[in-house]
Amino acid sequence: MTTTTTATSTPSTSIQQNKNNSSSKNKKKSGAKLDSGHHVPSVGMITKPLLLREATMNFRLKSYVGCDIGGTLSKITFFEPFDCTHPDIKRRTDFLKSSTTYGLTGRRHPKLAIERWGGRFHFLSFQTQHLDGAIDILKTHSVHHEFADASVPVTGGGAYKYEKLLQNELRMGVHKVDELTCLLTGLNFTLEHVPDECFFLEHKGPDQLPVRRSQPMAGVFPYLLVNIGSGVSILRVDSYNQFTRVGGSCIGGGTYWGLCRLLLGTKSFREAMMFATEGNHHNVDMLVGDIYGGDYGRFNLKASTVASAFGKLVMEDDIKVTKEDAAASLLHMIGANIAQLAYWCAREQEIPRIVFAGNFLRMNMTSAIFLSSSINYWSQGKMKALFLRHEGYFGSLGALLMSKGHTGVKECVEKN
Repeated sequence: MTTTTTATSTPSTSIQQNKNNSSSKNKKKSGAKLDSGHHVPSVGMITKPLLLREATMNFRLKSYVGCDIGGTLSKITFFEPFDCTHPDIKRRTDFLKSSTTYGLTGRRHPKLAIERWGGRFHFLSFQTQHLDGAIDILKTHSVHHEFADASVPVTGGGAYKYEKLLQNELRMGVHKVDELTCLLTGLNFTLEHVPDECFFLEHKGPDQLPVRRSQPMAGVFPYLLVNIGSGVSILRVDSYNQFTRVGGSCIGGGTYWGLCRLLLGTKSFREAMMFATEGNHHNVDMLVGDIYGGDYGRFNLKASTVASAFGKLVMEDDIKVTKEDAAASLLHMIGANIAQLAYWCAREQEIPRIVFAGNFLRMNMTSAIFLSSSINYWSQGKMKALFLRHEGYFGSLGALLMSKGHTGVKECVEKN
């Protein structure tokens, strides 16, 4: 089922748009790119770029924290103003910057920090099953008082599932924001402001590792966004304020981790990914070469092409399977399924650029290589699989950006 979403303004979720904005609409349709463009997304919609000097002058944040609570992982983006003198905000920021690890699964990623608007955006993540532990850490360090009586923008299913927990334990107001709008808001922000945000993998040869190349994304509309979280959502993005859900799958990152826990006893997503990186799925999967003794030239299938995931287990009675090889086979199986679905959606939509995002791809270059080679093979080089540095964090970043105040925003939009 295809659902078209044009982000619109409503009193409860967005800033009221000026009715007399015909000049802005005409410019949006033209696709013209503003020099020194600066994207400041509105609540409930995705605006076009604003001039940096005007956006800096008029930008206001209602919250310095944005959260994306998913089924598998929770992500947090927090903004650190360089000239902050407010004691509560400074105390919270100093605590979060005091370490790069928190509890069992909490991680901060300093290399992903973005400097904009007179401050720095920081990115953290932890397993959602340890949300109680994250709250305990805040209480242990007396940082939970900083959230009391504050309204924090939260997206993802956890905004609903854990609303009462956050309210009761932190006395925190949960401002729910639309998941897909947050995703596109954060993504388009990084595409505007992080020069090397988007990249592709250039395949040199069958026995060589692909080379990472930067991909400029200015004026890229339309593109297909494949967001891989616990499941998969596939969106056609036509502009800053219009996107369409054209597909999806229940087989995603949560499937991989769940099967690894069930079959291999892994205790964390990081451990599951480590196993896959160290394994070789060819030791478990039935290959074209296992069936034909070599390449199958009629259909241009190499001997190394997977014919059946885990198929070697039915070819040999005494095969020994390591946890690493099994994890690699699971990862390849799920990645191939996602890539093929993405390819057929892109083909149907006649879009050559496929952007893969989602926390499943964080620290997971193995899957990126699978996805890239699959798209390259099926499209005969006519389509590109594109990847993002901040994958997994666009929801929390978008939630934070959508918390901005109304000051000056309408004026900036009308001027441009």
